[in-house]
Amino acid sequence: MTAPTDLMKTTITVNVALGGVPVPRAGFGTVLIVSPACAPPGGALTRTYSSATATTQLAADLTAAYISDDVKLAVETAFMQARRPATVKVGKCSTLAAPATQLTLDMAAILAADQDFYGVTLDLSVAGAPPAWTPLAVQATIDANIIALAAWCETNDRLYCAMDYDVLVYAADGGACEDMKALAYENTAFVWSQMHGAAAPGTAYQWADVAALARWLAFDPDTYAAPFRAPLTGIVRAKTTAAFDDLTAAQIALAQGHNANLALLFGSAAAFLDKGINVNGRDWQEVLSKHWLQARVREDLADVVVDRASRGLPFPLSSEGVAICSAVINRRLQQGVAVGRFSTTSVGSAVLDLANKRITLSASATVLGSAREFVFNVDFLR
Repeated sequence: MTAPTDLMKTTITVNVALGGVPVPRAGFGTVLIVSPACAPPGGALTRTYSSATATTQLAADLTAAYISDDVKLAVETAFMQARRPATVKVGKCSTLAAPATQLTLDMAAILAADQDFYGVTLDLSVAGAPPAWTPLAVQATIDANIIALAAWCETNDRLYCAMDYDVLVYAADGGACEDMKALAYENTAFVWSQMHGAAAPGTAYQWADVAALARWLAFDPDTYAAPFRAPLTGIVRAKTTAAFDDLTAAQIALAQGHNANLALLFGSAAAFLDKGINVNGRDWQEVLSKHWLQARVREDLADVVVDRASRGLPFPLSSEGVAICSAVINRRLQQGVAVGRFSTTSVGSAVLDLANKRITLSASATVLGSAREFVFNVDFLR
C-alpha cells in the first residue's frame, strides 16, 4: 500500500550564490568535538585524528597533555561505531562560563583557522590543565552554552548534535531542549544521556552525541541516505541519573515530546537512538538533504560557469540559463532518488530576475511519504 502524502507541503529554501569568493567542494564527513580540555600543539585551534592511527595519536597526545582523558574517550567513541569516520577533529575553546558569547567568539576563530568540518559536538567541561577534567556543575551555564552553539551552527550551516544530562529533559519543563524547540532551530539535534560511571551513576560523561553524529556522517551523502535513527556502540541506554534505572514510558514520552533523542533498548540493539529528529521535530536526514543539495548544486553551476568562461561564453541570464539551472537541479534530485534520499521529484516553474541577476526555480520531492517544496535561488551578483 502506498503511504499517504502530506499535502501540507513544507517549503525548504536553497540559496546558491555564485558570486564572491569561490567555496571549495563541501565535505560532510568530519565531526569537530569542541572542548576547553584540550590544547593542540603549536598554538593550533584544531587537532585531527585518523581512524588508522588514532590509538597511537591519542596515547601520545594524552601523555603530552594536549587532551584530557575524556576528550580521548570522545574520539575513541567516534571510531568505535559500526560505521566509523575516516577522521575526527578536536577544537579548542575557552572555559565554558557565563557569558556564553565567548563560545561564539571561539567558534568564529576555529572556523577562520579550519573550515573542514560539518558536524559539531560540545564537551561540557570546565577548563583546566589536561588531563584534568570536571563536568560543568551550573545547569544555567550548561544551557546557555548549548543554545549559543546551536545559534552559531544555525548561522554557519553546520550541524550540531547537542547533549545534556539534565533531568528536566524527561520532566515537564524540558530545559535547554525545550528552549531550542521553541526557537525552531533546524541544524540542531538533541541527545539526552545520563552521566555514567563504572562504580556509580553520575560520575562520568558518556559520549552519545559523538557516537550518533560520527556514525551518521561517516556515510557519504552522495551515496547513502543513512537514517540518524540507529544503534550506538559503547553507549549505555538512557537511564535516570540518580538511581540509574531505566526511564519509564511516561519519562520517555516527555523527553521525546521536547524533541529529544534517546538511546533505548530496541530489538537486538542495547542502545538504539530514537527518534532521529532535530529540535524542530523534523527528520534530521532532511536537514542534511538541504545542505547537500545546496552545496552540490552550487558546485555544479560553478563548474558550468567555469566551462563556459573557458570557451569565451558568459552564463546566460535568459531562458537558456533557466534551462541550465533546471537541468543541474533535476540531475541532483534524481541522484537523491537513487540513494533513497527522496522517493519522487519534479522541477517546476522558474522566475528570471534580470535586475537582481537571480534565477528562482521551484521543485518538489517526497520524503518518507511527506511532500517537500524546494525553492532554489541562484544568485550571480558579485
